[in-house]
Order: sequence, then structure tokens, then C-alpha cells
Amino acid sequence: MKKYLSTITVFFFSIFCVHAQHPVKFELLKVATDIVLPPATASAAYDKSYVNGKIDPSPLFGISANRFNQIFSGLAAKTSKQQRSADKSEKLLKKAHADGVGNMSTDEMEDYLKANPGLRKQTGVDASAMELATKMQDPAFRKKLESMNDMEKAAFLSPYASKSAAAASDRSNPSNAHVLVKAGKLVNKFNQEYQPKGMAFVEQEINDMNEKTDSLREVKMAVLQKEWEALPPIGANSPEWATQARALIEEKRMKLENETWALKLKGYRDIVSTSITRFKLAATPFDQFMAECDYGDKYEGASQTELLAQLAGYQEGMFRILLQLQDLCKDVTMRAAAFQEMVEQRKGK
Repeated sequence: MKKYLSTITVFFFSIFCVHAQHPVKFELLKVATDIVLPPATASAAYDKSYVNGKIDPSPLFGISANRFNQIFSGLAAKTSKQQRSADKSEKLLKKAHADGVGNMSTDEMEDYLKANPGLRKQTGVDASAMELATKMQDPAFRKKLESMNDMEKAAFLSPYASKSAAAASDRSNPSNAHVLVKAGKLVNKFNQEYQPKGMAFVEQEINDMNEKTDSLREVKMAVLQKEWEALPPIGANSPEWATQARALIEEKRMKLENETWALKLKGYRDIVSTSITRFKLAATPFDQFMAECDYGDKYEGASQTELLAQLAGYQEGMFRILLQLQDLCKDVTMRAAAFQEMVEQRKGK
């Protein structure tokens, strides 16, 4: 356990102290509903994004990008007390790194926390860190954790991390501790319902779809290539019928490319749409909770406690999932538009 406790302590510390935040009054469900899906064809992607002689994502995705910028800028805003606390926490974190906490054993870490009560008070890391450090000794647990991306790790570890946040809030403002307990349960429920088929699952589905589509394209392209190679060589003596046959093969190749892009765009739309539906179902209870508490403003003294920071942290994790889904749609749309731009250039347009 000693090889994991120090890392976990710093992990909790960085989440809950250095990045103090403020909730934003944006509905998760509305932002999810407004995610822009890819067009049906490469031609449509090109027509909707070709502006002033170049491909530009703004016409299709500009409104969405501005909304996410507003969300994350708002989440990053701190009250004056939060800023002072963040500055203090950053100093503690730098000192902890300088003191070599990453290489400490469990006993050494316990001694260090006793000698630095400010660190223990800021993180509330005691029981939750020890619990997680114990679980980290299980190879199956570590393997599962190591297979996740950063977003999934944060979501997976949130049940342990939320205990630290609740403990910190309880010390600062006991009357608000129940709020984080309820919020933590709702986030855990979201994780249980969405994360099993979360972003890693979505990305794998997309990879599988792309591989299947590309494989089908290669098979059909190979057939067309054989037809091409069976024709008389290109040259002055090449018969007219061979020239016409080559033109027909080129048309078939272009049609196949367009069909391939249409299949990929549909695949992205279907996969992302399904994920959005699952996200909305899983996030509804937390979204309703945030609205009911007026995004933390309902609770007396909320702006002077860790409550806002943790609620904002929960929001941020969910909004970043939506941003990832939007980025997937934007990426494939821009690639499809770039393909069509190449086609248009060949046509001489």
C-alpha cells in the first residue's frame, strides 16, 4: 500500500484544493441536446464549412464552441476566499512536492501529514486515501484503472474523492455537509449508469466502425483496381473504349469514396446520438439537483466553503464528456469537408 498512498494524496490534493471552482447555471441536458452532429455527406460538410476560400468549423460548430468556452470560463471563476485558499493550497502542494511526498511510504506519509496539518485539513485525505491505497494493491483494480483515460479515471475515483471533499466541507461548514453527500451519491449513480459505456466505449465503437468501413472500401477498391489493370495500357494507341472504361472506373472510385464517407458520418451520428441519450438519462437526477439548489447559491455561506468547488468539479467532469462528444463530431466533419475540398480542387473549382 505504501507505494500508492503518496500518489493518491497528491491526486486528491490537486483536485480539491488547487482547482477551486464555481458552478455554472447551464443545464447539462440542454447542452447535451444542442450538440451538433455531423452532416450526412462529405459534400454537405464542405458546403456548410467552406468560407472565404478555406474550411472553417465556425459556421457549424461556432455556437457550440462559444457555449463550452462560457461554461469552462465560468467554472474556473473563484470567489475571493476561494482564490486565497487556492493560493495557499498551491504553496502547500509545491512544498509537498519539494519534500518528496511522491516517494514516501505509508508510515512516512502519516508522519508527514501529522507534521503538516494544513495539508491534511485541505485534502481530507485520511480515510479515503487509505481505502483507495488498499484497493490499489489488487492487480485487477489497478489494471482496470490503468486502462482508463484521464476523464474516466476521475469519474471512477470520484466515490473515494467525494469522501475527502465531504470531510473538508464538514470541517468548514457542517450544515452543508449533507449537500455534498447527496451530490456525491448522484454523481456515483451517474458513473454507474453512464461510464460502463462512456467515452472509452464510444471511442472503441467508432474505431470498430471505421475499421469495418475502411475494410469494405479496400475490398471494393481492389476489384476496381483489377478492372483498371485489365485494360490496355494508356497511350496514343489506346482504344477509345478503354479510355471510356477508365473514366467509368474513376467515377466508381469517387462514388465509393463518397459512400464510405457517408457511412462513416452516419456511424458517428448514430454512436454519438446513442451516447447522448444515455448521458441525458444518467445525468437527469444531478441536473435536477443543481437546479433545485440554484447551483449552490441556495445554501447559506456556500460561497465561503468548499461546497461550490466540489459541485463545480462534478459539473466540470460531466460537461467535459459532452465536449469530447462534440469534438468527435467536429473532427469527422472537418475531415470529410477536407476530402470534399480535394475533390473540388481536382474538378478545377
